[in-house]
Amino acid sequence: LRRVLAGSGARRLVEDEEHRRGQPDVAHEKPSDRHRAAPKPAAPAHAPLPPGRFQPPAPLQPPPLPPPVPGQPLHGILGATAVAPWAPPAGSPYAAPPHPFHSEMLVDQQIMQRLSASAEVSAKLAAASNLVKEALAALRVPEANVVLYGSLALERTDFVQLPVMRPLQLSQLLGAPNIAEVKTSYITDQSDVDYAVLLPDGLQASTLMDTILSLGTEAGWRHEQATVVPRFAVSQWTLVNSGGVHLDLTCFTDQVQFNRFRERQMAFRQAFWQARHELHVGAQSPIAFDAYIYLLKAFAAVVSRSAFTSFQVVCLGLFVLQHSRQQRMLVPSAPWLFNNFLCFCFSFFGRGFRRGSRAARQSCGNQAIDMSGRGRLMPRLSQRPRAELYFVSAEDRCQAPVAEWQNVLHNSDPVAICEAAERALEDWFGARGAQGALSRAGKVASGASKSSANGPR
Repeated sequence: LRRVLAGSGARRLVEDEEHRRGQPDVAHEKPSDRHRAAPKPAAPAHAPLPPGRFQPPAPLQPPPLPPPVPGQPLHGILGATAVAPWAPPAGSPYAAPPHPFHSEMLVDQQIMQRLSASAEVSAKLAAASNLVKEALAALRVPEANVVLYGSLALERTDFVQLPVMRPLQLSQLLGAPNIAEVKTSYITDQSDVDYAVLLPDGLQASTLMDTILSLGTEAGWRHEQATVVPRFAVSQWTLVNSGGVHLDLTCFTDQVQFNRFRERQMAFRQAFWQARHELHVGAQSPIAFDAYIYLLKAFAAVVSRSAFTSFQVVCLGLFVLQHSRQQRMLVPSAPWLFNNFLCFCFSFFGRGFRRGSRAARQSCGNQAIDMSGRGRLMPRLSQRPRAELYFVSAEDRCQAPVAEWQNVLHNSDPVAICEAAERALEDWFGARGAQGALSRAGKVASGASKSSANGPR
């Protein structure tokens, strides 16, 4: 998020940082030594596909790291331009900014503080979730028939420092430090509560809605809209209370369709926590991943929820993260990861590269995304949707026909996503310094949440 470092000042910062970390200075390394020492990237492991459907393309392979050129900007060596197939050329104005050496964790912490949900919103969402549990218990719906999904279901542990109480006793001084574990999730001020329910025989979805409305009279709950999809034996209901909290209920009447939904959600959570764990192992802290997720949600609010939902943007962000781990970086940070995501969207959804190039062939018009394993691109399964993303491993476990696979990007708008990514690269990463980009991201996300207050959640 900083401007490109240049001149002797940039060299001094790199030398100081390399000396502090005990790593070699790549800017003064001989080209021959760099190519001889660079290990060959390992091909990602892919989940086997059912025979006879399609032939998977070759996995994404990072291009070789070019030798340093005299006068080349620092971001051309350490940024995303050296590895990712969708990264912009070295001279592009969208090249990744230099990594903020000393303030990456501080910036990540401020991103989370700015974009995470307030205590008031967290309490409202928890109350809405408890209301659903109370209604399901009153109707004797088994717990095995209920799935909580969405941001509220992604629970993580944060460590907070408790205030020091004076005077301190000797036992307190010799005991454990005043650090407490706090259970939290990835909710924002625009998050809602999402439940999927397999209705037992004899129970109607309208009965469940009436029970919730009667139990939530004090909170002012009311019915907003309902949609029935007979093909998948599902009905979707949206309730909202006087405090602005939205409750989305997906009611299934078919056991097979419910099992498929639950299997897809499990595949998503597995990919989510695996990506967080692997980035945590390399960075010694998961804060970069957590802040990255909040930036993705802010970007979805900017694009508009009708063109790009939070679930869609997180799935796509995980795919980009799966193919960003081999890039050269000292310590990962959320802005650095988010820059990779924007460059991928700018390329994959439209206008990032000239026609006929390899990157142009790896676009949403020619390729679909498979989130299984390490993630990969595969041939399109259908030309009806404008973009495709699947959890192939989950579909295979469910033994679902290809025609009934769930396309995560079925209602996305590639043109709007590409244009929003281009604007974000110019506006957010063109700001002066990391604080300027963070301020713009917070303002844009706040403005987008107001403009989409009446849109789908």
